[in-house]
Amino acid sequence: MTTMSIPVIASPRAVRRPVVRRVARALGLALIAWAKADRQHRTHDQQALSIRAENDRQKALAFYRYGITS
Repeated sequence: MTTMSIPVIASPRAVRRPVVRRVARALGLALIAWAKADRQHRTHDQQALSIRAENDRQKALAFYRYGITS
């Protein structure tokens, strides 16, 4: 049986290093993808118009929801 000193056995750096590398790599790739993403800057008025149009569409469909057509 070989003897090892406690710092060699319980060294957290040796255990965590691959995990830290994977996390750093994933974070780096996510940041690159985020930076390259096409952004569509919408003004408040454009967002309000979009929400209003969606609400109007839902209200128009709600009339037919239960099969009431008259």
